[in-house]
Amino acid sequence: MKTETIKQAVILLIAVIGLYLSGLNLIKISNIQSLSDVVTVMTFFACFFPALILTANLSAKALKSFLKVATH
Repeated sequence: MKTETIKQAVILLIAVIGLYLSGLNLIKISNIQSLSDVVTVMTFFACFFPALILTANLSAKALKSFLKVATH
């Protein structure tokens, strides 16, 4: 594995953990009342988009590797 792929996998892991934990807190919020609630919402969206992009990127790499192995 290339170091770039490993770095992306680590960043994805961190983003998914942040997404999960902030999502759990976001579910409990009925309406935004404090700065803590705002930070939770910001954390959720700050982790959501990198996780989405990195998942697509790593999935494409995995698919390319699978197709390369399958065709040879």
